[in-house]
Formats: sequence, structure tokens, C-alpha cells
Amino acid sequence: MRASLLATQARADSGPGRGRGRGRRWYSRAVHQAWPAALVLVASTVLALAPERALAQRRGDARGSAAAAEADARRHFESGAAMFQLENYDGALAEFQESYRIRPVPVVLFNIAQTFKILFRYTEAIDAYEEYLRTEEQIPADRRQAVRRTIADLRRAVASISFDVDVDGTMISVDGREVGRSPLGEAVRLAGGTRRVQAEHDGYVTVRLELAVVGGRSRTVRILMPPADTAATLHVRASQPGSRVRIDGLDLGDAPVERSLGPGGHMVEVVADGFETYRRELVLTPRQRRDIVAELERERGLFERWWFWTGVGAVVAGGVILAVALSSGGQRDPICGGLGCTAALTAP
Repeated sequence: MRASLLATQARADSGPGRGRGRGRRWYSRAVHQAWPAALVLVASTVLALAPERALAQRRGDARGSAAAAEADARRHFESGAAMFQLENYDGALAEFQESYRIRPVPVVLFNIAQTFKILFRYTEAIDAYEEYLRTEEQIPADRRQAVRRTIADLRRAVASISFDVDVDGTMISVDGREVGRSPLGEAVRLAGGTRRVQAEHDGYVTVRLELAVVGGRSRTVRILMPPADTAATLHVRASQPGSRVRIDGLDLGDAPVERSLGPGGHMVEVVADGFETYRRELVLTPRQRRDIVAELERERGLFERWWFWTGVGAVVAGGVILAVALSSGGQRDPICGGLGCTAALTAP
């Protein structure tokens, strides 16, 4: 991955302008050629409205602005590359995006796609790769094929999720990023894994859930928004300091925790190092306030667990039966019971 980024930087540093007294350009030839054309358009307009001296001044200002923008874009690009090498991918992404905003150069867009991919933001990576293929004309055939293969691989790791919300205008967020208000016009593409979904609307209880997303599949998620005036309040405490509280699979931090929830069933889990996980399923009624205290028990060792001794007992019993069977040696000892003695059944 780093090699790809460095190769991209090398390509960026080898752009046109070498040997012309202007230093090496970091952007592509297509952008380098398009910029003077824009200056010609501006100059022709000014020529009709201003005297020769004003025109020269404005040309100089335009060149200065272009050079300043180029230098600023390059500074953000190089800062992003440095952060990428330090594995600060969030910082690298921000720098690359700012560089691209100042100067929309395809080579920067490629680095944005690479960074999205490393951050597991596959849907955004796909969009950036596709835009790169559309806007960059001078891509070697082998690189173009490699990018297309990457896009195909990412598509297999992405699922299409439709959100069916009973209240229109509800804001849907996934992993802290807003995806839109209901009803959404199309399915949301999400990378495989555990995604945190939040639905919020004024006058309603905010709904939070964890969604297990399987790449390459489609599904519909139904979200019911409880009115705020029916919300219940759950207060969770724990017997051990530093215990973490999960409600309906969401980690809410250290106990004590208080949360407004919709009426209905909810699963509460409290975990702490060295203690058995506390689990309790409960049902909340509208406007109910409920307090629970999670009494955690110390984690028992292997020899203290009932299932261990049950297993040992089964093995011992099996060993006794086997020993008896093997010790019979084919002898025809009688088996005596309530019906008297009869010959033992043994192999001939």
C-alpha cells in the first residue's frame, strides 16, 4: 500500500515543467494545460474593460493566485503523504481531501481512494477510484486494470442496506456519519462488519442499534421511532467499579449509565475484567423509570465450573464401562437379577 502511494508521489513529482525554468510540477499535464486556457478567458474579458496597465496588473495577480493555490495544494499533499507513512490515515485523508479541494488533480484522488480503502470505508473508496478512472486520461493499462480489480473486490465486500423508518424525516447515521433523512431514495452501501446505526427525530426517542453487515448481501432494516412522551428511562449501576454497560448490544461506557429507551424488550449486559458477564433481559413500559444494579460474580476457574466436572464424570463412567467390558475376557459369568441367573452374552 505504501509502495503504491510512493509510486503515485513519484509520478506527481515527474509532471511537466521540467527544463523550462519553472521547477517540477506536482500535478498532471491535463490540469497544467487547462489552467492557461482559463487565464486566456479571464484576460479577454478584462481587455475589453480595462486599460493596458490594469490588464497587466490583473494578469500578474492571477499568476500569483495560481502559484499560491498550487503551493498550498502541494503542501497539503505532502503533509498527507507524511501522515500516511506514519499510519495516521484519518489525518492523511483530511490533507489529501483539502489538497484536492484546492486543486482537483486525479493523482490526489487516487490517494484519497487508497486511504478510504485502508480505513475500511469501502463505498467511498469505490466512488473515489471510479472518479479517478473517469478524470485521469494518462493511466497505464496495467494500472487501470489493477484499479478495476480493486473496485470489483470492494464491491464484493459491500452490502446494500435499505432502511424502512415509520416516521418520515428521521435522520439516519451510520458509524457517526449522516446518510440522509427517511425515506431514503435508495439503499445505503455499507462495508461488511458491525455498523452502528442511529435514527433521530425531534419529538421521538433516538434509536440506536448495532447492525451485522455481510458483504455482498442485501437486507432491509425496520426502525420504529417511539414518541418521546412514551419513553422509558433505564438507570444501570454495577457492583464493581469500571464495569462497562451494553444495552441492546451498544457499548454505553462505564457504569452508572442512564438512557431513554422506547417501550418494549431490551437486553442489558455488564462486563468487567475478572468477573462473569451479567446479562438480563427486561421489558419497559411507557414512561416507566427503572433502576437495576448488576451484581457481578467473580469469574470461576476451570475446576470450579459445573460443566467441567460433568464432563469428567462422563469420561470416568465411560472408562469404567470400558474397563468392565475389557476385563470380561469372553468369560460366561452369570448375570443375576430379579429373574434369576442367566448366561452372559459375550462374543463367541
